[in-house]
Amino acid sequence: MEALNDRRKEISAYNSALTQLRTDRYRVEAERAARTQYLNTKLQAGGSFLQSLTEDADRFSYYIQLSQAGIQTADRQIAEAIEAMKGSLNDGKLQAALADRRAQQGESIRQQMEAGTLQKGTDYFEDGSTYIWPLSLTPDRKGEIASSMGYRTYQVGSKVIGDYHGGVDLAADHQTDVVAAASGKVADAGYTEGYGYYVAILHTDGSVTRYAHLGTVAVQAGDLLLQGETLGSAGCSGNSSGVGCHFELWIDGARVDPEPHLILPEATLPEVTHPETAE
Repeated sequence: MEALNDRRKEISAYNSALTQLRTDRYRVEAERAARTQYLNTKLQAGGSFLQSLTEDADRFSYYIQLSQAGIQTADRQIAEAIEAMKGSLNDGKLQAALADRRAQQGESIRQQMEAGTLQKGTDYFEDGSTYIWPLSLTPDRKGEIASSMGYRTYQVGSKVIGDYHGGVDLAADHQTDVVAAASGKVADAGYTEGYGYYVAILHTDGSVTRYAHLGTVAVQAGDLLLQGETLGSAGCSGNSSGVGCHFELWIDGARVDPEPHLILPEATLPEVTHPETAE
């Protein structure tokens, strides 16, 4: 009889856990549907989902936790994909494939760099950047960092909520082209909570760049991308604070601050007037 009671308790606990799991899944799906509807109505105005939560600390905290879980899932998927691709780095096949692609399709990218709609990169110019600004350039948008890497806090009602920002947010207009900062192979592309639509690229030196909060994704895992080639468009999918692109750089398997590796396009640097010399 005691064994039967224990078995009943196990079954009851299992059923409770299963019910909770289903409830959590349905809640996440409902929240995602609500966010999608909100974004569809606010996107053109440059709104973001997080802006709708600034008075609801509990809901905001829930989305931060959901975001962190989604990012961890993406990290694992990307790490597995990169591990599977390491052989092509070691035997030089990736480098050779990219060289062939550059010979066939690189001229149009070079022309865009010369015209100033893309930042110049080392794949085409000796004085170019190793990692170019991963957005196409326009007269109104030529390099703007909206949020740096590091710990940040939000004032939500009467509470202060913090999280760690693992990259930099680059401001852009909706549907601006997002381009590969360096040549490489797409390790992963998809959607996850937190990042929204994202793309990760493995480069020939073993580094990885990641592009998130995208509006659209134009590539899939396994695709080759040249430096400056379009991979998607700027957006505010996932837990974003505005339209743009979240950009990460990974070296030796760890996130590093991308800012020292990104040279702002020259046109974005403001003129400095020193008070003592101003007329």
